[in-house]
Order: sequence, then structure tokens, then C-alpha cells
Amino acid sequence: LKKLGRRVLVPVVAGVVGGTMGAMLLLYLGDAVFATAVPYLIGFATLLFATAPTLRRKFVAVSSAHAEPSSPATMILVLIFSTYGGYFGAGTGQILLAAMILIGFEDLREANALKNLVIFAISLFAGMIFVWSGTVHWTFALVMMVSSALGGYLGGTLSVIAPLHLLRRGIIAFGCFLTIYYFAFGT
Repeated sequence: LKKLGRRVLVPVVAGVVGGTMGAMLLLYLGDAVFATAVPYLIGFATLLFATAPTLRRKFVAVSSAHAEPSSPATMILVLIFSTYGGYFGAGTGQILLAAMILIGFEDLREANALKNLVIFAISLFAGMIFVWSGTVHWTFALVMMVSSALGGYLGGTLSVIAPLHLLRRGIIAFGCFLTIYYFAFGT
């Protein structure tokens, strides 16, 4: 993240706003809509991540310039996907990683670091809304907090040492597995 410097500001601000909007949307729409949407949302996240490099090449060819990480287009793209993150959460990593690649963070490790920071911002603000709304079941939340921290640490370590092509294939395979699982068994 040190390497990215101020280029993190626009994506993080978009993450805060989008995460807040997504959490409020979830509270408004309720859990029935959420349960129906899960396999579609994970499938979308996986598809976007799998196609991001190709989309990026086509985007650059059409625009004839790289998207700037501080541009309005970046803000809108990250805002949309952060709203998804505040609403759903699962697959947000894949979606935001794809978004970071699309907006010009081509180094997978830099894109991953920024993605983690944006997810932190999304989770912090969406989490505060859920706490204030009284909808948090603390027993489950504590298990998820510990599991997420451990998974984030191990995933971050793995992303530094694993070959990038294997890391990418693993992310896509796991996304496909989750999509199929939720279509077959529901939430």
C-alpha cells in the first residue's frame, strides 16, 4: 500500500459510501431477496474476476488510455461494487480485485492490497450500520470475525508466495464451486 500512496484515496472513499449504501439496501429489502440472490451474486463475482484481464485489454483498446485510479469512472465502478459488498459480502474480493485490474492496478499484488483496504472500509461502515440496526447475532459474528482475520492473514501470506497464475486459477475455481453449491443447496 505504501507504493500506491494517494492513489488509494478515491477507491477507499467509494468503498465507504458504497458499503454504507449496500448495508442500508440489505436492511430495506430483507433476507428473502438476499437468499434468492446469493448464487447469482457469487456467479457474477466469479465471472467478472475471470474475465477482468480480457475486459481490461478491450477497455484500454476502446478508450486508448488507461483508466486513472482517481478518475470519476473509477469512483463510480468502485462505488457500484462496494454497494454490492455492503449488501452481500461474499465474492466482494473477486469483484473488487477485477475492478482494481480494470481501473489500472495491473500488478495483482498491488491490486490485492488495495482490494483488502477497500473491503476493510466497506466492512467497517456496513458493520456499524448492522450493529446500530440491532440485527447482529453476536455469537455468529464473533466466529466470523476470528475466521475472517485468520483467513485474511493466511490469504495475504499465500498471495505473496504463490505463483500468480495458480492463485488466479484457485480464486476462479473456488468461485465456481460456491456458485454451484448455492444453486444446488441454497443459503
